[in-house]
Amino acid sequence: MLNVFATSRDDTLRRMNTPNFLESHVSQIPAIQFLQQLGFACRTTADSELRLLRQQRTALDQQKRGLKQQLLTGRIRVSP
Repeated sequence: MLNVFATSRDDTLRRMNTPNFLESHVSQIPAIQFLQQLGFACRTTADSELRLLRQQRTALDQQKRGLKQQLLTGRIRVSP
């Protein structure tokens, strides 16, 4: 029989055999509709964050180009 060792917070070891572990820790699986809604919400959040990061990157690229242009034309000088 396969034994599963679980470490608790105080680093003591408890030994549970596999059938007891599976019987005591398996809960009901959520409904597929709930899982789909959760996945959609995660994707929507990730897409929004990516869109904002791309906008920030575009703004920083434009700022960088403008600064380079001002440095090349001599409008702004950098002292060592």
